[in-house]
Amino acid sequence: MQLELTGRDRKLFRHLQESGIFQAVDKHRIDQKDGVIIVPCADGDQMPDIFSHQIKLSLGAQPYPRIHPLSLNGGSLLIPYSSPLNKDDGEDRILLKHIRQAKHMKGFNTVVLYAHAPCGAAKNYELNLVTMLDILAEAKDRIKKEIPRMKVPCFFHIDHGDSIKRTYFVSRKHWRSIRTQYT
Repeated sequence: MQLELTGRDRKLFRHLQESGIFQAVDKHRIDQKDGVIIVPCADGDQMPDIFSHQIKLSLGAQPYPRIHPLSLNGGSLLIPYSSPLNKDDGEDRILLKHIRQAKHMKGFNTVVLYAHAPCGAAKNYELNLVTMLDILAEAKDRIKKEIPRMKVPCFFHIDHGDSIKRTYFVSRKHWRSIRTQYT
């Protein structure tokens, strides 16, 4: 069953995009010369688009794409201690363990955190885009604290419906500067 954005989330997305929260990824190309770890949700309806987009971003950085995916239901939303998706199953610690191992074994210095909407895991906890952005920012904070010198850009993938899917860059700093507008 493929999920669809709610009317409320469509309206909220437009407002967040107009506010500069959802930005074109091309303006924020990440350094992938050493390859990249990605932490997306395992959603089979979205993963192919997310992965192919990541391949396009990596072209030219290496003779071939070096993409190390770590994917569980909920993806990056599992990482923060405060996330409702982090329910003492240890998935947050498993993801962090594998990020550390990939950094050590393969020399990756960048981990791209992904959230996406609509997301079944987020829907189970009635999370809207604002809450998902908060959780994504907290995931970045935790990785930066626990894995020093790791670059951690945040991306948000939106399935607009009608086969229109886009990945956007999210600035945690910018999000936090306007977050109070969404309380």
